[in-house]
Amino acid sequence: MTNVPSGWYDDPEHADQYRYWDGTEWTQHRAPKHAPPASSSRSGGAVSEGWQLLWQNWLAVLLIGVAFVAVVVVALVVIAIQAASALDPGLFTILERFTEPGFDPTNDPADKAFVEAIEFTPGPTFWVVTIVGALVVVLAQLLSIGVAQMHLAAAFVGRPLTLGQSFRAAARRLPRWIGIYLLWGLVLAVGTTAIVLVSVLAGATIPIFLIVIIPAVLAFGIYVYPFAWLSTTALVVGPTDQPPFRTTVRLIRAQGWRVVAGPVLLASLVVFGVNIGATVIGAIPVLGQILALVAQIFLYALPAALNIPIWRLIGGSFGADIDGR
Repeated sequence: MTNVPSGWYDDPEHADQYRYWDGTEWTQHRAPKHAPPASSSRSGGAVSEGWQLLWQNWLAVLLIGVAFVAVVVVALVVIAIQAASALDPGLFTILERFTEPGFDPTNDPADKAFVEAIEFTPGPTFWVVTIVGALVVVLAQLLSIGVAQMHLAAAFVGRPLTLGQSFRAAARRLPRWIGIYLLWGLVLAVGTTAIVLVSVLAGATIPIFLIVIIPAVLAFGIYVYPFAWLSTTALVVGPTDQPPFRTTVRLIRAQGWRVVAGPVLLASLVVFGVNIGATVIGAIPVLGQILALVAQIFLYALPAALNIPIWRLIGGSFGADIDGR
């Protein structure tokens, strides 16, 4: 293969795999063309592989998480400053009065009158800053999760990206993520409203209908859960020319719902367990709170790391900006 650009090509040694050509020679990086059917043992292996993927890239994940926290802190500080300016009397006047020796609004009529006279009168600037700040936080969260997942996916296929490359790739995909997430949110809102209305009407007319409706809704939610769990991975790191939800449905149906639900359930339990553990540890003063904060920073990327091997396991492919194909 002389004069052939670097990229993923058919493996000359294994016809069922791709192999990475670096422009000079074949590397040891391989990827299956079609993932084999999942099994209970491979399910646990996929989750373990995702955990290892997160551990191997912990520094990048930490830096992305810290950057997101910094954005949130700045946004909250700006909003707090605007909120303070809307207080009458001013914030410093209130603090000065509250810290005076003997300040007792419960028993002192003058102190009670001072507290009751405090007013919060936000103007247009406050609402604009608050709305913009909230949007910035949402976009920063979406982008940070996307950057982390793209970075982890590239490392998983043996084509690691720098944080700058991951950020630029995520920024190019961001408009698509926003549009599809809004569409999914609209569909979810309409579906939830319809279910609530049907339940209310059924319960008002023939209460026994609720005995059928509630279990049916729960069963439907359990069935849809693996599709919803993996469709976010399809959206974030999958090919941009493929509809994420329909692609996920096709892959899960090809593998069989039961064999896919196993690793998805295990991954969900891992995320839930880490979250509970971080909450419990957070009750320990100082050291426990520091460890809980670190755990929370990593929790944003844990589902992404666990999903990537599962996505490959069911035959999912990655975008060309991730695996180079």
